[in-house]
Amino acid sequence: MAELEQRKAVSLEELMVSTLAMTDALAKLLIEKGVITDAEFKQKLLEGVRFISGF
Repeated sequence: MAELEQRKAVSLEELMVSTLAMTDALAKLLIEKGVITDAEFKQKLLEGVRFISGF
């Protein structure tokens, strides 16, 4: 726990890049394991883009 308190703050860009990398790795693993298909993943991405575009 002390290790967390000693870390410096990260920028929003660093946080976004880290989150993107983790999300990409998780999606690839789920597809490789057969939990979801590539087509299902891409469909959900499109739904998210359509939702965001609605703002």
